[in-house]
Amino acid sequence: MYRPLLTNSKEILLSCILCLLFSTSTCQTIEYSPLIRHYSANIEDLYSIWDVVPTPSGSLLMAGESGLIEYDGVQFKKLLSGTILSVAIDPQNHTVYVGTDRTIGYIKKDQEGNILLEDLSKLLPDSIVLTYFRYIHITKNKVFFLSSSDVFEYDKADRTFFVYHLSDKIRNGFTVGDSLYVCNPPEGLVILNQKKVSLAPNGSFFKGDDIKTALALSTNQYVLGWKELILYDRTGKTPPYPYLLHSKGQKLQSNAYASTSSNNKYSLLIHDVIPGGASIIDKDQNILFNYKGTSSFSGIDLISGTTDYQKNFWLGYYYTSGGAMSKMEHGQDIKVWSKENGLPSLHYIRRFKGDLYVAVSNGLFIMDTLNRLNRLPKFVGTCYFLFTINIEGKERLLISDDEGLKEWTGEKLITILQGPGEGFIVYQTRKKPNRILLASSVRALSMIYENGKWKKECDIPQTTIESLAEAPDGSIWMNIREGIAKIDTDKIPFHTTTYSLPENLNQELSGGMFTSPQGDILLGTSKGIYTFDIKSNKIIPWTGFGQEMTDRLDKVLYTTQLNDSTYFMTSNKPSSSLICTITKKGTIIHDAPFKRLPDNGKTNCVWSDADGTIWLGGSYGLIHYNSKWDTKEYQQSFNCLIQKVSVARDSTILNGSLSFLKTEKPKPVLGYENNQIQFEFAAPFFDKEEETLYSYRLQGLTDTWSEWGKVY
Repeated sequence: MYRPLLTNSKEILLSCILCLLFSTSTCQTIEYSPLIRHYSANIEDLYSIWDVVPTPSGSLLMAGESGLIEYDGVQFKKLLSGTILSVAIDPQNHTVYVGTDRTIGYIKKDQEGNILLEDLSKLLPDSIVLTYFRYIHITKNKVFFLSSSDVFEYDKADRTFFVYHLSDKIRNGFTVGDSLYVCNPPEGLVILNQKKVSLAPNGSFFKGDDIKTALALSTNQYVLGWKELILYDRTGKTPPYPYLLHSKGQKLQSNAYASTSSNNKYSLLIHDVIPGGASIIDKDQNILFNYKGTSSFSGIDLISGTTDYQKNFWLGYYYTSGGAMSKMEHGQDIKVWSKENGLPSLHYIRRFKGDLYVAVSNGLFIMDTLNRLNRLPKFVGTCYFLFTINIEGKERLLISDDEGLKEWTGEKLITILQGPGEGFIVYQTRKKPNRILLASSVRALSMIYENGKWKKECDIPQTTIESLAEAPDGSIWMNIREGIAKIDTDKIPFHTTTYSLPENLNQELSGGMFTSPQGDILLGTSKGIYTFDIKSNKIIPWTGFGQEMTDRLDKVLYTTQLNDSTYFMTSNKPSSSLICTITKKGTIIHDAPFKRLPDNGKTNCVWSDADGTIWLGGSYGLIHYNSKWDTKEYQQSFNCLIQKVSVARDSTILNGSLSFLKTEKPKPVLGYENNQIQFEFAAPFFDKEEETLYSYRLQGLTDTWSEWGKVY
């Protein structure tokens, strides 16, 4: 479950105390973020995405300097040229209304399916000045177009306008029924309805400034972005008061430039006081995620946001070359501590006395109660491996770094073994718990803990050990360069037997060694899971997980046993990870959550907590996944859109953009000579959309579907 907010000063001071341990070195803190993906529209003269809305067909529609842009999961496409500042879609009839820098109107299609702007300014007197329509609000019967000083009320039924002339500083508002609430700074919050302007209940509270955004919490309660966030009750029963956000044990005053909500459970606030900043909050006013910009689009602000049918939040950027957006998930199941936020490449992950420790290429981090990673200043070199062992009833954390093997008590470091400068693998034997086996690329040995001290037991005559596993009989199996080796630890010196790899597995042992529920010694390879067959003394394929699982993992890198029958496995990229559970009826595979993970680096380590939480570490940073918090709908259906049909790659006979808009063009009848037809299609499914596969068939020509592929 999500950690509670801090309520006492002792916890608040935790990160400060960690900074002071052993050193006065600068303390580094890495905060987490949700899954975020950055997009560049790469459209000429598009610098700011002023507004973005989801369409009924599932695509996204954006307003920008260079025009109206649609993103369908395959490409960003300009549908209309000109400076578009706002866009809104009528939920009743799907009419698309737009506001520009000089006019207002709605979108329609001509007979060829081309996108046109139907200018509504022709319904207004010539004396009316039209400029900078930044916001649009739609009700059942009205459409309100907001300029910087006037509000244009459009009656959808009789196609007439009424203009409310207000001050020279109005911004945004919200609707209730067919009324618009907007802030007129000289008066405060006013209601526009039936061609009249009236002061809203407690409206004078808002004198002197405008409303930037409004977030509906219920029928009567709204969070308004005024000089600060204000909770407003439109019935007037409760006076307006600051809407304080909870973060890190404190209550914060904040403000918002834009906002959007997802199922009234999570909301996105885009701040006007933090460059490039946004927060995801829950209904209890807790800040779940803070987003303060990205190295991809650094130094710029966020100005727009929406949520799509998959409940992703989309952020539009101000002034980026070609236009930029970011997609952000709001689920609590996946958290990311990324290299973009300053986290070095991860080597190992372990828990010690309840705390999560992370070994990185230039030191050691510990996670605090706010899920922030804090650097331990004492560790400045490379930490290769972390191991937790329990000896004589005491939990111990062993750290392998540039200087050798050390024990960390939580307060001080104790050197156990000097050298070799490349890091040890450490394994605690189950048969004799006070024994550990150490292995590096240059030496291997056994150590034993007796009378309160560690001492060397014997050398192990293998120098290229990469992983170890223990069989039920207490024998130790090792993955070595020459193949695999079995160590009999009953007598000193240990007796070692080496077995060569089959030719098809030469240099293919990539995933280490582990044991099956039955105690079989298993090997992860780039060609599946293998085991050592005692009867034949040979390494053979192991199919205990089922052929389907074996086929999915193109390269098994790491395997972690979650319980007696459940394993987590990952291949050469995080998104290929899966959880498999062995049952009497077969193997159950659960891989959908991991397909969401980014593939911008290599996985180096895996750790699982007792509650099933999985931690992945690598060159990309640290990733957390907890299935108990996973509320994503993985079986959600989506559309496949035919975006264009052309003859001989030249003549367009169908423009499918904004397919929910009707066109009166009859179905084309093609002559026999027009036998080269090209279809362009897209699926607005926004989880790694470039991996979406398509299959098609042409009715009347074939009865079978094509092979799955990425053709568009």
